[in-house]
Amino acid sequence: MLKAVRDSPTILVGDPGKEIRSFRVAVTSPAGSKRGTGRGSFIDSVLGAVDDFYGQVIQNLKPWMPAPPKLRAAEDVIEAEPVSNSLISTAISSQDGPEVEATDTPAS
Repeated sequence: MLKAVRDSPTILVGDPGKEIRSFRVAVTSPAGSKRGTGRGSFIDSVLGAVDDFYGQVIQNLKPWMPAPPKLRAAEDVIEAEPVSNSLISTAISSQDGPEVEATDTPAS
């Protein structure tokens, strides 16, 4: 029962060394005994049970998100070596995008 789990959540796990990969949530509700639709009917009781379960359980669920990566410690960071000015190039590279000059106007 939920009360027992709230008091001692460890009763849900048989072997604490194993990772929980899935679980099932169930609810029990009375079903109507009449045929057709209307008060006391089976169909309306099922629809009501589905709506109640969704409202109480499903709509409050959030998708699992992994923990964000941890930052490296300061001693793990590798400092970049300075680059000599003679190796720095300002020439256009094949990896540079096309440049549009200010005098060019797009065709309308």
